[in-house]
Amino acid sequence: MTKPKKKNRFIYLYILIVLVLCFVIYLLPKLSDTMTKTVIAEYGTMELSDEVQCYAARNEKVYTAGSGGQTEYLVNEGEKVRKGTKVLKVSGGGAGQPGDKYTSILERLGSGARQSDSYTTATNGVISYYIDGYESTFTHKKIKKMTFDQVKDIQNDYMDLSRKSVLAGEPVYKLYKNEKWYMVFWIDEESASDYEKGRSVTVRLKDGEVEADIESVTQQENKFRVILVSNRYYKSLASFRTETATVITHTCSGLVLQNSCITEEDGQQGVYVRNTAGEYVFKPVQILLQGKKESVLTAGQYYDNDGNAVSTIEIYDEVLRNP
Repeated sequence: MTKPKKKNRFIYLYILIVLVLCFVIYLLPKLSDTMTKTVIAEYGTMELSDEVQCYAARNEKVYTAGSGGQTEYLVNEGEKVRKGTKVLKVSGGGAGQPGDKYTSILERLGSGARQSDSYTTATNGVISYYIDGYESTFTHKKIKKMTFDQVKDIQNDYMDLSRKSVLAGEPVYKLYKNEKWYMVFWIDEESASDYEKGRSVTVRLKDGEVEADIESVTQQENKFRVILVSNRYYKSLASFRTETATVITHTCSGLVLQNSCITEEDGQQGVYVRNTAGEYVFKPVQILLQGKKESVLTAGQYYDNDGNAVSTIEIYDEVLRNP
């Protein structure tokens, strides 16, 4: 009867050893991290940003074929043209109604499309063969009255119009101005304070970043509509109606610390720094930028409101995590 008991004892001992190893390998590092009393002040860059669903608005016009026939394109996609430039030739004739695949686009365009018989440009601009039918919906004038409910279901639905033949009434190209274009999106009340008319922001889109200015911020029920204006080049401008974008409202460099490190003493914001004797002493700080979890602080020295030099924390100072 002793052998089974010994065997059970070894099994229990084995399970205990495994549990102890699991604790040491997985849980102890995390536990020790939460118990760490201090953090090291390090130099870094912090951004304040919002992820939004962004919609593009341009000064653009779609042109439809005045007659059917075979096509010969004379201008490339994205090419800048002058007034009076011939975009394409349509020859040979062709009868019939516009194809079904253009029905939804033509319905969205409504009276916003313009028929062309000569296929020459009425103004200077950029030629594109990508359209989605919202060209007359997303204009500068109309986005000023636009609400979130009107656009929330809109998706990128672009069609390439390049083809060998067309029928009368079918869309054939669009002409748009790229000197000035707009973006509109909606944010919540918590983020609205970061947006002020006239300020510049950076918009990080799928195919690059563009600088833009805040043209207006308007409250609409529990959301705020923001309209940006930009004159910067964006390579996907002609075929971009909506996409998820990151709007960077502030960028700042300095010593980055968790907000939990910052406290207040006698009306002065500061942190507790460990000195050479191992004691924690209070040092005033100047907050350059504060986010939800971290802040950027001045390093070394700053000047207070009276012009006095104030000694503050240095890089690699050991700072009390939760004073």
